[in-house]
Amino acid sequence: MARLIREAVIVALWPTVAEDALAVGALELACNLHPEARWWVVHACEAKDLIAATLTCLLPMRNDAREPLKGAT
Repeated sequence: MARLIREAVIVALWPTVAEDALAVGALELACNLHPEARWWVVHACEAKDLIAATLTCLLPMRNDAREPLKGAT
């Protein structure tokens, strides 16, 4: 059941991230933050919203990953 819930979340959010490799990575990371099947089952109704909220937190970091460190030569 947890696998099906996870797959449904990924399918639902995929169109949002498909064109951006870093966003795809963020989606993968967000899903992997919840590796236990119990989390997916307990939060089945709100899993998509919770993962989307995690993506919202992770995606601003992508710009940091693309920018060189200040003071780096």
